[in-house]
Amino acid sequence: MRYSSIDGLRGIFILMMASTHYMILGPAIEPPGYHWIGFADTAQGFVFVSGLVLGIVLTRRLARTGPQEVRRYALGRMAKIYKYHAATLLFAIAVTFWIPGLPVEVDAGTGHPGANALLGLLLIHQPHFLDVLPLYLFLVALAPFVIEALDRGAERAVLAISVVAWCAAQISPLKIAYEVFELGAGRIGLTGSYHQTFELFAWQILFVAGLVIGWRIANDRFPIARFRGDTARIAAAAAAALALLMLIYDGMSALPVDRLSDIGNRLDLSQSKWLLSPYVLTDFACLAYLVAWLMIASDAQSSRLVRLAGQALRWIAGQAVFQRIGRQSIRAFSAHLFFLFPAAALITGARLSGWAALALYLLGMAWVVAVAEISDRRRLRARSRPEAAPPPSAEPA
Repeated sequence: MRYSSIDGLRGIFILMMASTHYMILGPAIEPPGYHWIGFADTAQGFVFVSGLVLGIVLTRRLARTGPQEVRRYALGRMAKIYKYHAATLLFAIAVTFWIPGLPVEVDAGTGHPGANALLGLLLIHQPHFLDVLPLYLFLVALAPFVIEALDRGAERAVLAISVVAWCAAQISPLKIAYEVFELGAGRIGLTGSYHQTFELFAWQILFVAGLVIGWRIANDRFPIARFRGDTARIAAAAAAALALLMLIYDGMSALPVDRLSDIGNRLDLSQSKWLLSPYVLTDFACLAYLVAWLMIASDAQSSRLVRLAGQALRWIAGQAVFQRIGRQSIRAFSAHLFFLFPAAALITGARLSGWAALALYLLGMAWVVAVAEISDRRRLRARSRPEAAPPPSAEPA
């Protein structure tokens, strides 16, 4: 059994992340999903929901087949993620080598595409836009051990370790080590990015939270009934108020550097998306709780506006196009990169009109939808063959 609305949410997050990356193609408007709702954005939503889905899948597999099969499944997922990472990395290096001057840099400072490819395949060099799948790879590697610990009754220990790791990322001992390593690499002429843009020790807290909730859902231990009580209503109102305050503060606090600048976001650690700072994490937690409450409990509320908001969220998440993208998340995410680099090469040195840039942007979004549609139809055809049908809880992508 799949939770279609969760697939729908993940599909929405994929499209919004693609929309943000397509900004380098030159649309005149800032796309949805990047600081439109405060400090949080769709990347946090994608990581959390991906952990939730994988938590459900691995928990059911653990109950049905045991820990060895769970680890084998996770290794298969990691191999698939790495395959798509390698394909997109090599494709991007080839495009940027033949057409220099693109608005995104993939060179590790070696000046040689072969060396860049080797450093990228070893996950040492992680260029911008090509650092999401490596993060996902590491998180999936963590998942079987988390699920097995949860199954042994160590839920509190899992959450405590995750929180401690997040706190460690905020004081950035690893960031200091990264900077020292990059300084040494720079001395020998290697000027690339030798760390993950998304700090692993920080971002794991979203994925682990998703795994825990997915584990609870799979074991029928998620307290859905509590979302319909008075306490949950008060909590939702408080979450909405705090999220609104953070949205206002985010709009009023002009950063001294460009928000899209990796260096700028790292300098302003209080608002750092990359370190998942307290501002960002708190804002995301408020929005996540509010969305969950609206989707679960809004129909029981007296306010017509609240009921309409919940119905709208469920309708949007229920759209087949978003659910297909969610089910084919790795392929859909990779598809937008296969479009992004040739499109950036196409417009290098050109001045596109607003309408031309918008048309290119919409074509890129349509490409992601088309890849997900074709991939999902192939999945359905494969499942229609009795000998090839996967278990009901299998995650296709």
